[in-house]
Amino acid sequence: MAKTTALARTDTDESGQSDDLTPAQEVALAELLAGATDVQAAEAAGVHRQCVNKWRHHDADFVAALNRRRAAMWEEHTDRIRALISSALDVLAEDIGLDGGWMDNRRYRQAAAVHILRAAGIYGASLAPTGPTSADGVRGAQALRDMLDRL
Repeated sequence: MAKTTALARTDTDESGQSDDLTPAQEVALAELLAGATDVQAAEAAGVHRQCVNKWRHHDADFVAALNRRRAAMWEEHTDRIRALISSALDVLAEDIGLDGGWMDNRRYRQAAAVHILRAAGIYGASLAPTGPTSADGVRGAQALRDMLDRL
């Protein structure tokens, strides 16, 4: 997708990657990262839903920026979850020794602790975001998908 240089904005993150996105793409990207649908992101960016959908599926720069920012958000959230692991383990250790009189309270506390342990990846499947974080990587993945679709 061609971008005019007058509208393009370049942001560089800590890894040195730059996002050559238009202001409308930046708005849509922020909305998507906050959990918005394509329709909501398009409304916020002042474009049609099809435009946001095209960016998400066919614009390598947009897809790479979305993947990079999702990965950064995941890392931040993972660090926050890791900070809760010690407390979750303390809850479980404490509740193992409680007698039956505390059963209801213990169930809620244990359920919360188990959710934290699941979120930390101690057991269960990982929900970490995947996907190329460079435009060239996105283009390569798209080319591979296109080739496999033709088979």
